[in-house]
Amino acid sequence: MSINIHEAIEFAAVKHRNQKRKGTDIPYIVHPMEVYGILAASGCDEETLIGGILHDTLEYTDTDIEELINLFGQTVAQLVVSESEDKSKLGKSENKRQLTA
Repeated sequence: MSINIHEAIEFAAVKHRNQKRKGTDIPYIVHPMEVYGILAASGCDEETLIGGILHDTLEYTDTDIEELINLFGQTVAQLVVSESEDKSKLGKSENKRQLTA
């Protein structure tokens, strides 16, 4: 699977397109991009950078774990799950059992 940062940014931008930062008019996508900047400056690998960009997609969008696995792979999906408070979107697939075991 060939994953790339540009695809993750596009995905996150679409998923967060109608959202604003709490109490502001700032588009929500600014937050994942700030996280990306911090991770990039720290020298993180591409999967970690992508996980940072996508870290709020399970909590704040209609994204589910299967979609993340299909588009970005198991490792990225696991990173996103680990940073998500809302585990209700995991579904009942074998992938869920693998991620939460």
